Amino acid sequence: MCDFATAATAISIGSGIFSAYSTYQQSKAEAGVYDYQASVERTNQALREDDRLLSMRRNIGTQTAQFGALGVNPLSGSSPLATAETAANTARDIFNDRFTSTNEQNALAMSAANTRSAGKQEAVGTLIDTASSTAKRYA
Repeated sequence: MCDFATAATAISIGSGIFSAYSTYQQSKAEAGVYDYQASVERTNQALREDDRLLSMRRNIGTQTAQFGALGVNPLSGSSPLATAETAANTARDIFNDRFTSTNEQNALAMSAANTRSAGKQEAVGTLIDTASSTAKRYA
Protein backbone atom coordinates (compact mmCIF):
# COMPACT_ATOMS: atom_id res chain seq x y z
CA MET A 1 0.00 0.00 0.00
CA CYS A 2 2.88 2.35 0.63
CA ASP A 3 4.06 1.87 -2.96
CA PHE A 4 0.62 2.81 -4.24
CA ALA A 5 0.58 5.97 -2.09
CA THR A 6 4.05 6.92 -3.31
CA ALA A 7 3.02 6.39 -6.92
CA ALA A 8 -0.20 8.34 -6.43
CA THR A 9 1.77 11.19 -4.85
CA ALA A 10 4.29 11.20 -7.69
CA ILE A 11 1.48 11.24 -10.26
CA SER A 12 -0.24 14.08 -8.41
CA ILE A 13 2.95 16.15 -8.27
CA GLY A 14 3.74 15.40 -11.91
CA SER A 15 0.23 16.36 -12.91
CA GLY A 16 0.51 19.63 -10.99
CA ILE A 17 3.85 20.46 -12.62
CA PHE A 18 2.47 19.62 -16.07
CA SER A 19 -0.61 21.76 -15.44
CA ALA A 20 1.52 24.69 -14.28
CA TYR A 21 3.80 24.38 -17.29
CA SER A 22 0.84 24.15 -19.67
CA THR A 23 -0.73 27.25 -18.14
CA TYR A 24 2.54 29.15 -18.47
CA GLN A 25 3.01 28.09 -22.11
CA GLN A 26 -0.57 29.01 -22.97
CA SER A 27 -0.13 32.48 -21.49
CA LYS A 28 3.09 32.93 -23.49
CA ALA A 29 1.24 31.94 -26.67
CA GLU A 30 -1.61 34.37 -25.95
CA ALA A 31 0.89 37.15 -25.22
CA GLY A 32 2.60 36.34 -28.52
CA VAL A 33 -0.70 36.95 -30.30
CA TYR A 34 -0.95 40.41 -28.69
CA ASP A 35 2.66 41.13 -29.69
CA TYR A 36 1.91 40.07 -33.26
CA GLN A 37 -1.20 42.25 -33.39
CA ALA A 38 0.86 45.24 -32.21
CA SER A 39 3.42 44.53 -34.92
CA VAL A 40 0.69 44.35 -37.55
CA GLU A 41 -0.74 47.64 -36.30
CA ARG A 42 2.71 49.30 -36.61
CA THR A 43 3.03 48.04 -40.18
CA ASN A 44 -0.50 49.08 -41.11
CA GLN A 45 0.04 52.56 -39.66
CA ALA A 46 3.20 52.99 -41.74
CA LEU A 47 1.36 51.83 -44.87
CA ARG A 48 -1.54 54.22 -44.22
CA GLU A 49 0.95 57.06 -43.78
CA ASP A 50 2.65 56.23 -47.07
CA ASP A 51 -0.75 56.12 -48.81
CA ARG A 52 -1.72 59.51 -47.37
CA LEU A 53 1.56 61.09 -48.45
CA LEU A 54 1.23 59.67 -51.95
CA SER A 55 -2.35 60.92 -52.18
CA MET A 56 -1.25 64.35 -50.96
CA ARG A 57 1.46 64.59 -53.60
CA ARG A 58 -1.04 63.59 -56.29
CA ASN A 59 -3.58 66.14 -55.07
CA ILE A 60 -1.04 68.95 -54.94
CA GLY A 61 0.18 68.00 -58.43
CA THR A 62 -3.39 68.06 -59.72
CA GLN A 63 -4.07 71.41 -58.05
CA THR A 64 -0.89 72.90 -59.49
CA ALA A 65 -1.72 71.60 -62.98
CA GLN A 66 -5.27 72.98 -62.75
CA PHE A 67 -3.97 76.39 -61.70
CA GLY A 68 -1.56 76.35 -64.64
CA ALA A 69 -4.33 75.29 -67.05
CA LEU A 70 -6.44 78.21 -65.86
CA GLY A 71 -3.56 80.58 -66.45
CA VAL A 72 -3.02 81.21 -62.74
CA ASN A 73 0.54 81.38 -61.49
CA PRO A 74 0.78 78.38 -59.10
CA LEU A 75 3.50 80.15 -57.10
CA SER A 76 1.57 83.30 -56.18
CA GLY A 77 -1.77 84.41 -54.85
CA SER A 78 -4.16 81.84 -53.41
CA SER A 79 -2.58 78.92 -55.25
CA PRO A 80 0.12 78.25 -52.63
CA LEU A 81 -2.49 78.65 -49.89
CA ALA A 82 -4.63 75.91 -51.45
CA THR A 83 -1.71 73.50 -51.77
CA ALA A 84 -0.51 74.39 -48.25
CA GLU A 85 -3.97 73.58 -46.90
CA THR A 86 -3.88 70.21 -48.64
CA ALA A 87 -0.50 69.50 -47.04
CA ALA A 88 -1.69 70.69 -43.61
CA ASN A 89 -4.80 68.48 -43.78
CA THR A 90 -2.63 65.50 -44.66
CA ALA A 91 -0.22 66.25 -41.81
CA ARG A 92 -3.16 66.48 -39.38
CA ASP A 93 -4.58 63.16 -40.62
CA ILE A 94 -1.17 61.50 -40.24
CA PHE A 95 -0.77 62.91 -36.72
CA ASN A 96 -4.22 61.67 -35.67
CA ASP A 97 -3.59 58.23 -37.15
CA ARG A 98 -0.19 57.97 -35.42
CA PHE A 99 -1.78 58.95 -32.11
CA THR A 100 -4.58 56.39 -32.44
CA SER A 101 -2.21 53.69 -33.68
CA THR A 102 0.27 54.31 -30.86
CA ASN A 103 -2.52 54.03 -28.29
CA GLU A 104 -3.64 50.74 -29.86
CA GLN A 105 -0.08 49.40 -29.89
CA ASN A 106 0.40 50.38 -26.23
CA ALA A 107 -2.87 48.70 -25.27
CA LEU A 108 -1.80 45.51 -27.04
CA ALA A 109 1.62 45.62 -25.35
CA MET A 110 -0.07 46.00 -21.95
CA SER A 111 -2.39 43.10 -22.72
CA ALA A 112 0.63 40.97 -23.61
CA ALA A 113 2.43 41.93 -20.40
CA ASN A 114 -0.69 41.31 -18.30
CA THR A 115 -1.25 37.93 -19.93
CA ARG A 116 2.35 36.87 -19.27
CA SER A 117 2.12 38.00 -15.65
CA ALA A 118 -1.23 36.29 -15.08
CA GLY A 119 0.11 33.07 -16.60
CA LYS A 120 3.14 33.09 -14.30
CA GLN A 121 0.95 33.79 -11.27
CA GLU A 122 -1.47 31.02 -12.19
CA ALA A 123 1.39 28.58 -12.77
CA VAL A 124 2.93 29.40 -9.39
CA GLY A 125 -0.50 29.11 -7.75
CA THR A 126 -0.95 25.66 -9.31
CA LEU A 127 2.43 24.54 -7.99
CA ILE A 128 1.65 25.86 -4.51
CA ASP A 129 -1.77 24.21 -4.55
CA THR A 130 -0.21 20.91 -5.65
CA ALA A 131 2.40 21.10 -2.90
CA SER A 132 -0.22 22.02 -0.32
CA SER A 133 -2.60 19.20 -1.24
CA THR A 134 0.25 16.71 -1.29
CA ALA A 135 1.45 17.89 2.13
CA LYS A 136 -2.09 17.58 3.54
CA ARG A 137 -2.13 13.89 2.68
CA TYR A 138 0.81 13.25 4.97
CA ALA A 139 -0.15 15.63 7.76
